[in-house]
Amino acid sequence: MDCSTCTKPAKTDESLKCINCHGNYHYYCNGITEVEFKKLRPINKQKWKCYDCKDSNGKSNSPVIPVQKKQLATTGPATATSITNADLAKLIDFMEEKFNAQTENFSNFKTTVTDQLSALTSVVNSWEHRIQQLENSTQQLADNLNSLKSQDNEISSLHNTIDCLQEQLNTQEQLSLRKEIEICGIPEFESENLIHTVLVSAQKIGVELTVNDIDYVTRVGPKSKPDAAAAEPRPVVARLLRNNKRDEILHASKVRRNLSTGDIGLGGTARKVYFNERLTKVNRHLFREARNRSKQSGYKFCWVKNGSIYVRKEDQKYPKLIRNTNDLEQILGPISTRVPINTTK
Repeated sequence: MDCSTCTKPAKTDESLKCINCHGNYHYYCNGITEVEFKKLRPINKQKWKCYDCKDSNGKSNSPVIPVQKKQLATTGPATATSITNADLAKLIDFMEEKFNAQTENFSNFKTTVTDQLSALTSVVNSWEHRIQQLENSTQQLADNLNSLKSQDNEISSLHNTIDCLQEQLNTQEQLSLRKEIEICGIPEFESENLIHTVLVSAQKIGVELTVNDIDYVTRVGPKSKPDAAAAEPRPVVARLLRNNKRDEILHASKVRRNLSTGDIGLGGTARKVYFNERLTKVNRHLFREARNRSKQSGYKFCWVKNGSIYVRKEDQKYPKLIRNTNDLEQILGPISTRVPINTTK
């Protein structure tokens, strides 16, 4: 068939047929290069329209396929630029619509991510603030702990100092009692003559004692209630002017241990009379505790000499000195083995 443009014969492999006017045309007579012609798909060839059958606005109903202007071969028709039968305007509109939609989606996504990042940043800042507070609190606790440790050391040092001072005071107080003796078991009377009683008691154990040897005599401790008939009489304390007289009386009392109230002419039920060293309150309680616990620990002997407390086992050569409660625990055992003691005396 001949080409409707150049009226020359048009072969099938180089011609296009208009779907509207049914005319045959060389592809190069319609401004289509050989490369562009070979790229046309069969379905596009079936819907192809010539220049005369196109719409007045330059659009066609063909699928949108953009083309570029190219220089025709020198051996072919004259150089020309054109577009294929694709509708370029619709393609541009479609691409703009898609691009706008993608832009809007991206903007929404960006806004969402920004909001989430802002919220996450706020949470992170909040946790950082809390962590900082915890670090500050931990540091403050560490400082307080160090301060408490320092205070504990100071308190422990003060306790040691107080214990040392108390022990020194007790030692000084015990020295002040160096000339005193304590006589237990003498009954109390309304009009008693304690100096006479002490003189007779010393004579009964073989010690010559006169009024000039005595500084004063008194009873110590709380007075018993009138209705307490079986109450223990308060000890009698005699302060002597010379230490050797006190030591002589104490030594003689150990030789004659069976002195009673009947022997010194006191009425009532006969009671045994004891001569002891005068001890401070601390040493008196310590001595009582040592006596109660020494038997449990296998110590047969427990005595006082010049205000000092000693314990000794039967097979030991040297006695052990009890100066305080620490010595009591180390020598006679832990506090858990303690026996309740009577401190009313």
